[in-house]
Amino acid sequence: MPWDVYFSATPMDGMAYALGSRRRSISKLTAIQSIMKMKLILKRTSVAAAVAIALGVPSAKAIVIPTNPVNSGDEIGKVVPGSPANPGDETTYLQNTLNLYDFGTTPPDTAHTYTLSGVNFGPLPATVNNETGQIAENSTSFTLDLGAGGLASSYQYLEVKWDDVDVFYDVIGLTGNLTVTNDVVFNKNGQPQAASHAVLFNATSISTVPDGGATALMLGAALLGIGCLARSSRTGAQRLAFGRVS
Repeated sequence: MPWDVYFSATPMDGMAYALGSRRRSISKLTAIQSIMKMKLILKRTSVAAAVAIALGVPSAKAIVIPTNPVNSGDEIGKVVPGSPANPGDETTYLQNTLNLYDFGTTPPDTAHTYTLSGVNFGPLPATVNNETGQIAENSTSFTLDLGAGGLASSYQYLEVKWDDVDVFYDVIGLTGNLTVTNDVVFNKNGQPQAASHAVLFNATSISTVPDGGATALMLGAALLGIGCLARSSRTGAQRLAFGRVS
């Protein structure tokens, strides 16, 4: 305020001017506090995200379950008849089929007919080392949820008994849901036959969790961020307490 105007003002005018200055200071302080609170929220959000990543908390995209169709394009071969159907016999059928596919070895089993599909998968693992046991089914199409219900996250081979025919499929590298459809076994009227059961062979593990070293590094970075945030918050609070705002 110009000096001539100031000295011509009444005492009430001086009080009003002082009060207005005080209100402006309070408004400025309130605005600064709001900005600092917003910055604090953003920092906390970033640190929380870092901690979640370090601890391996899945994001929304990480929990999307892929669906993989399995059909004649994945067929290695079939065995007729598909009986007897106990687990030991079915493991032998698959081993004989793999030997025929990989090495051209004629199966010593003369009681069954082995037929390859003709699909070229390249070399396949030739050893059958485990199996899930029979999973009951009763339809021409069904879904297997890998990683749930006691199943591993991935397998190498799938056998489905459609009617009395054992069909073996290559499912190497597939995870999530396997939607299996019969387009290889039909009755005399051309109708696809329902499955009686399915078996998965050669369980493999596909890890989606960071290794221990990576987790430790990310967790350390997150904790460092929390420490910096705490120091920043204390400094901000001290500045406000002592009126050090500009």
